[in-house]
Amino acid sequence: MALTKCAECGHQISSEAVTCPSCGAKVKRTTLFTKIVGGFFAIWVLLAVIGQFTAETERVAQTNEEAAAQLAEQARLAAMTPEQREEAERQRKQQELALVVAEQRRLGLMWNYHEIQDQMGRGQIRQALVSSLNQVDFSFPYHGRQRAQLQLRTHPRHGRDVILSVERGQFLCGVNGCTVKVRFGTGNPVTYRALAPADHSTNHLFISNYAQFLANTRRVDRVSIEATFFQEGSRMFEFDVSGLEWP
Repeated sequence: MALTKCAECGHQISSEAVTCPSCGAKVKRTTLFTKIVGGFFAIWVLLAVIGQFTAETERVAQTNEEAAAQLAEQARLAAMTPEQREEAERQRKQQELALVVAEQRRLGLMWNYHEIQDQMGRGQIRQALVSSLNQVDFSFPYHGRQRAQLQLRTHPRHGRDVILSVERGQFLCGVNGCTVKVRFGTGNPVTYRALAPADHSTNHLFISNYAQFLANTRRVDRVSIEATFFQEGSRMFEFDVSGLEWP
């Protein structure tokens, strides 16, 4: 039988006693539930401390690695001739530009080209596609940020088309067609007629006057198109059209 001290009078009493025989004070006992909760809390605190220590250790290690890499790069450059340093800087800028271009292509912000075979065997369908630099967020049920897509297409059956599309939304264009405003570079906006698809889908528009649109596009780096959407009003999309390679 273990002995403990009474919290009130300090006399030694049995650890199994309900009250102190000296002062009559009731002995407070820690329940099993309290012990379990306390154990879990202690473990949680320990894990939090370990996690914080690990994160700090990794941060310090990463900082040290970056500092060592910078020192090594400085030593490498110091050992070069001026011509070698100039060449190294040129290569570094080329690598940075290549990364930027790769990311733009991944997002579709630069022209992407596709060729697919017509299912009826009439020939090749050729496409040049670019996504808008800006994004829009429509209200329910079309909410969620999205980019528009501009497409140049040559089709063995349907001919040549300029197509503006969004993934979600409804262009406001009736059976008699509609209009869009197009600004080529810094010029004044030009009105183009547009038509909805034959299948009556509402997230595509066929912009008229392909030849003029293409000719104007070739002369600039930016094209902005303003179209009207059901319950959303007019929205503008800007496209980077530089570097177009299209017959």
